[in-house]
Amino acid sequence: MGSDFRAWMLPEGVVEYLPTDAATLNRLEQVALSTFAHWGYQPLRPPMLEYIDTFVEVNPQGDLLEQTLQFKDQKTGKQLAIRADITPQIARIDAHYLRTQQIARYAYVGEVVKSLPTGHGRHRNPSVAGVELFGSNHIEADSEIISLLIDYLHEIALRDFVMSLGNVDVPVELLRALHVPESLYGGFFQAWSRKDGAALNDLAKQCRLSNQQTQCLTQLIDLHGGANILATAREIYAEYPSVLAELDKLQQISAALRVRHPTLQLHIDLSDVHGYGYHNGIIFAAYVNGLWQSIARGGRYNGVGDGFDCSYQNRPATGFSCNLNLLTRVVPRQPATQRVICCDLPDSPTLNQYVSQLRKTDIVIQVFADGVLSNQRCTHKIITQDRDEFAVVECSY
Repeated sequence: MGSDFRAWMLPEGVVEYLPTDAATLNRLEQVALSTFAHWGYQPLRPPMLEYIDTFVEVNPQGDLLEQTLQFKDQKTGKQLAIRADITPQIARIDAHYLRTQQIARYAYVGEVVKSLPTGHGRHRNPSVAGVELFGSNHIEADSEIISLLIDYLHEIALRDFVMSLGNVDVPVELLRALHVPESLYGGFFQAWSRKDGAALNDLAKQCRLSNQQTQCLTQLIDLHGGANILATAREIYAEYPSVLAELDKLQQISAALRVRHPTLQLHIDLSDVHGYGYHNGIIFAAYVNGLWQSIARGGRYNGVGDGFDCSYQNRPATGFSCNLNLLTRVVPRQPATQRVICCDLPDSPTLNQYVSQLRKTDIVIQVFADGVLSNQRCTHKIITQDRDEFAVVECSY
């Protein structure tokens, strides 16, 4: 440790919450589980710690392993991991323990730990809340997941947000139609993620694509905006039926969302390729003004549980995860509605009974005999009206 280190310091990127923010975080978790339950999503509580194999099976070529803290189990010698993502754990549970071909809906809240912060202001231990829907490949499942996220954001009084919608399979089907070698897909997706037209042109030259074919690749960068952008895309890719089929999915979902949520700010981005290699199909993210990171992100990831000794291969799956740490910064603060009542009276059975009743709706703080006050400001206090009768009156300490 350096000379500037102090025992009270936290590792870089690790956050903790003091009472006010902790109360907000707790409320976000409680509202999440309540909202998800009303939609039929059953809670699961995976462990913080498990074998690294869970995360290797789900995302062997992605960045999840880089973000996962690992160490050797002193008992077995196997490699253990502290979870950086809860979705692989849900996939393991669904595939290995709750084996079913029926639709299954799961919900979770919890903390994850990242080995490194991945950007300015990112936390290494974000609290997350999310859902997973297994067993349906129907477009209505994607629509339900996005609508549930919208419902949750409304429940926590967050109104001014933008929902960004994409489809990873649009660029995938385009590359297939152009007979691009699959070994080069990664380069194209990196270029799309950076909106790098020059890199796309270079890659197209490597594949000896025509100018018209190259334009089809580079035009994806500019295909973002309102739902009307889909009509433009259909004109550009009219000769590629497999691409049109994927655009149809976006059209159906955007139409369904407009019916369910007429005031929703919906943004379409056909070059949004986040999660390539993990997601397949519809992807989405929610954004608010003042934050460059998404407050929630999700999408389809069929076959996520294939590596867990499951007899049901390529099981359909979709879901989302909310970053509650970010949400604590943008949700409206709830005004205090509970009275904070101080009690400095001598203990007695009747007083205890009176205080027990008050604590069902209010906060009651005991003032000890030494007279030292609580750091919580009291709004009321208990007084004696008669020997065995009490009342609550306003106070200012």
